[in-house]
Amino acid sequence: MAGREIALFNWVATALACAGITWRLTRSRAAALAALGVVYYHLWSMINEPGHPGSLLTVIVALTAWAGVELILRGQLTWFAVLTGVSGAALALIKINVGVFFIAATVVWLLANHAQEKISRRGALLGGAALGLLPVALMQHFLALRWAQVFAALAIISAGTMTLAAARRRQPVAQTRQLFVFIGAGLALTVVVALATLARGTSLLGLLDGVLLGPLHHPGVYHFAPLWHDGTAPVAAASVLLAFLCWRRRGQAWVPLVVSWGRLATGTFLLAAYAEIIPLNTLAATLGFGVPLSWLFVFPLGPERSPRHGAALAWIGLLLTEQYLQAYPIAGSQISWGTFLLMPLAAVGCREALAHLTRHDQPWAKPLRVAAAAGVCGTVLFMTATLARLGWTRYQASEPLNLPGAEDLRLLENHALALRTLSVNASVHGDVLFSLPGLYSFNQWTGLPTPTLANATHWFSLLNPAQQAAIIAALDHAQRPVIIVQRGVLDFLRDGKFPLGGPLFDYVRQHFTRVFASETYEFWVRQGRAVVPLNRAELLEPRTAGAGLAPFRINAVVAAARPVVSAELMLLTTPLTPRVRLSAANATLSATALRLDGTAGGATLANAWGRPLPPLARLTFDLAGALPPIDPHFTVLVLFDAQGRKVGEAGFTE
Repeated sequence: MAGREIALFNWVATALACAGITWRLTRSRAAALAALGVVYYHLWSMINEPGHPGSLLTVIVALTAWAGVELILRGQLTWFAVLTGVSGAALALIKINVGVFFIAATVVWLLANHAQEKISRRGALLGGAALGLLPVALMQHFLALRWAQVFAALAIISAGTMTLAAARRRQPVAQTRQLFVFIGAGLALTVVVALATLARGTSLLGLLDGVLLGPLHHPGVYHFAPLWHDGTAPVAAASVLLAFLCWRRRGQAWVPLVVSWGRLATGTFLLAAYAEIIPLNTLAATLGFGVPLSWLFVFPLGPERSPRHGAALAWIGLLLTEQYLQAYPIAGSQISWGTFLLMPLAAVGCREALAHLTRHDQPWAKPLRVAAAAGVCGTVLFMTATLARLGWTRYQASEPLNLPGAEDLRLLENHALALRTLSVNASVHGDVLFSLPGLYSFNQWTGLPTPTLANATHWFSLLNPAQQAAIIAALDHAQRPVIIVQRGVLDFLRDGKFPLGGPLFDYVRQHFTRVFASETYEFWVRQGRAVVPLNRAELLEPRTAGAGLAPFRINAVVAAARPVVSAELMLLTTPLTPRVRLSAANATLSATALRLDGTAGGATLANAWGRPLPPLARLTFDLAGALPPIDPHFTVLVLFDAQGRKVGEAGFTE
């Protein structure tokens, strides 16, 4: 819950910062509202990874961008250098690639806006070349693959065209000393953090490996390629050609008109994608089309209304085209984290374009501006209301997860049941809990330790042989080790031809066996060990029931805290849908005490309705009447006490 609260704070703060950037550069309420709403919508995937540092990185970039724009507009470039140096170092220490992208963009901006024209020209030229080479160096391991070739080409195009546009917005505001201040501020924070970390017991080699060396190997460990649309290459080629023509013919009257209409067309396209007016994934729209065209929002339309306005906008553009590289090597939530600055950039650029096209006092100019603002605001409010309605509906319809630290998480009922079932079984049957891939939440929910402190998600590729050997030794030493396997993720990796193996992976497969499955999860114990699955039920029909049994029988193994006076068969919908109610009026209930291996631990208690139950019991419901058709995969047996409180649950085995 705390992780989600932090992610929510970062999510909202990022959207507010983008609205602040837009307001500061336009003084337009409609543009600021558009940036606020679309950025919030753009970053909704933060709900899926609340513990990931991506939300922290995003809010640091957003707040620094907002504050940096303010300092540029005020002409306080020394404080700008301090701020960006500290932020760049912080980003690099959290995630090295994000920090490098931020630092590279800021250095190029400082050089391109140097007060000495000679340094400025050379800085823009060399800086643009460096930004173009960065994607090649970053993606060198996969450049033989088409998806990486497309990504590298788009990144080069984005950086190159943005550098041209930034050079056109150049203002002689930076000095050489500010570049040294930038470097010094970053080094100062790095030294302070490194010393504090070393003082807590981390070795210098361990710090270097964790911050720099280890991440360099991650692309080879795991990657997830973006899906490129067929129109990506033609749009990128057209973008390069148009940028070149606008640069060469920058003094001609047609250039501002073409750029203005290009801005409005791109902004409308992005807004239509987010409003689902056109059937295009929003992340694909920004990754494949929006960023390669983003130079349009920076290229000047005419004389600057403020000497530093264009320079501030150019800095945001350079940050965007470098943060764009976050989507390599994993094009998941990283797409939204790396492209959110496109939204305030587009909002500012479209506002400028509309003002330029209606700069003369034609009678239709003001009504057009009002209509455009109303259309944008209406679309954004509709998008926000749709997202809010979806979230509120899911929250109201779902029941709390009720696991330690995640008590009020609201998930789909089948998923929540699976997580609770696995946690109960691990708590009862285990003394050490390991997972494949790494699922540390189960350790927090159950209180069970991991084999060692070397915890990782894709441990089969992230942990070295010595670390894997230590985990094998800890599992061998444990009396009752249990393993939770997320089969869905493993199947996904196998389908993607991702190599799965290694000494620990092979050890788990050879020495542990599956006891039961729930949704996409499996519960494993050491081979040869017998355990009874808890919170599991089975339905016996006449064709499988023995002679003398009722037409229908339900067996359920539960650890009920209070006497059971009723039960319901419920469909695993959101919310749960009652299907059949069981009570003393239509079913008999007996209870048999069980040992952990599933053998009987005492005599069977007949007529167990409303009576105290053994700590672990097999409940047998014999139904006299017929049952409606039941799909075990989508059904749960819920037990209630005399006050109507839930005292237990059991999902059905198929």
